[in-house]
Amino acid sequence: MGVKFMKKIFFMLLIPFFVFAEEEFEKFISSSVFYNGKERQYFLVLKNGNVDGFFIESKEWVDEDIKGYGGDINLQIYFSLDGKIQKIKVIEQYETEMYAKDVFTEKYLQQYYGKNATAEFVLGKDISAITGATITCSAVNEIIYQSVKNVNQYLIKKDIFKKIKLRVAKIEFVKTILLVFVFLLATLGFIYEVKILRYLIMGVSVIFLGFWYYGGLS
Repeated sequence: MGVKFMKKIFFMLLIPFFVFAEEEFEKFISSSVFYNGKERQYFLVLKNGNVDGFFIESKEWVDEDIKGYGGDINLQIYFSLDGKIQKIKVIEQYETEMYAKDVFTEKYLQQYYGKNATAEFVLGKDISAITGATITCSAVNEIIYQSVKNVNQYLIKKDIFKKIKLRVAKIEFVKTILLVFVFLLATLGFIYEVKILRYLIMGVSVIFLGFWYYGGLS
């Protein structure tokens, strides 16, 4: 009986390692601001319970209908909390691959990394263009420039993230306390073989970890 009890304890002690390993995946919280008659969405990136940065989709943050040679271009732009570009991903583009494929590579886009609203964003000056894809380069540059400008104007300068960081920290603290409480109840139910308690906690855990902690199970 003692060996069986110790096995249960050992098994339950392993669970937190799997639970908190899940926390290493990127999580984000969506929010928005309203200006110029349009709601602009942004996404806070969480890392270890803290706001690590944010990202936007450029189509919601440009003031004009900017198109490339083949049509719409939509970029996902990641920022640090002080407004510097950290990474750029291409969501949508219809450019001719023969001429414009290099414009959407990491090698080309990384020249924007580290830039903020103080940069000039001028092709041929602080931004390089690709021969044969000038229209695409110009469109991408204008999209990034307007996105950075508006993010700086309506998020960075208004200290939006200082308020959000405090709110998120409180929420994450409460979530951690609840997670520990659920884990303790589940442990008791498992050790003492209380089936009703075990099933109840299992259901609560699926909802809690899946919907609130962004787990894949939900």
